[in-house]
This record gives sequence, C-alpha cells and structure tokens, in this order.
Amino acid sequence: MSIRTDLNGLRIQKPGHAEIFLIVEGTRRLIPNPVTYENLFLSWNGITQDVNIDDIDRGADLTDKALLARERNITTVFLITNDSKFGIPSEQVFNQFYFSWDKVWELPPVALGAIPDGGVLNGR
Repeated sequence: MSIRTDLNGLRIQKPGHAEIFLIVEGTRRLIPNPVTYENLFLSWNGITQDVNIDDIDRGADLTDKALLARERNITTVFLITNDSKFGIPSEQVFNQFYFSWDKVWELPPVALGAIPDGGVLNGR
C-alpha cells in the first residue's frame, strides 16, 4: 500500500466496479453514493480507471451528502465531510478536484464557524 499525493484530486475507479474514490492527501476515499457525487462534481466525465487502485492506502470515506460551502463574499470554499471542513486553498486546487462552482452553498458565518477545521486540501 502507498500514499499517492501525486494523484490528489483524481476520481478513480477500478474497471468493472461501481465504487468511485476521490484521492485526498494521497489516500483513496469512497464517494458513498450518486447523491454525494452530484453534490460535489461538475459531471461524471473524467473518472480515471485504475486496475491498481487497491495499492493506494484507504482513507476515511466521504460522508453521505458531503458538500461544498463558503461564507457570502468570502472566496475560500470548504469541502464539508466527516463532521469537518477542509479548506480549498485556490481556484487551481478546486479545479484539480473537478468540483463544481455551481454546487457551492453559501452558509452563514456562524454555521460555517461551528464546523471543526479538518485541514487544507492539497492539489497535485
């Protein structure tokens, strides 16, 4: 098994299997269902097929209905999953993860502030 930070932001799938994973901090994290997928990504295009997916360390799966959020008039977007918020440090990293700008929720500062910080998503 290995940590593959060079794959951060990729959505990967083992050929012939339904499960789709997102690479975060070099680990594969299951996207639990189509609703969660639709909450985050631009489309179903560009999913990488990888027969060696099992060689990548497994991280915490994304939670059901994970989402993208930010405060009004604040540029930092967060991935909210596993009861934490993960900052997305730049537009480049946001796009590397294939996230959709149209799916970013605006939350009041008090709501977003109540969610514990989980760190920062790093791109490739």
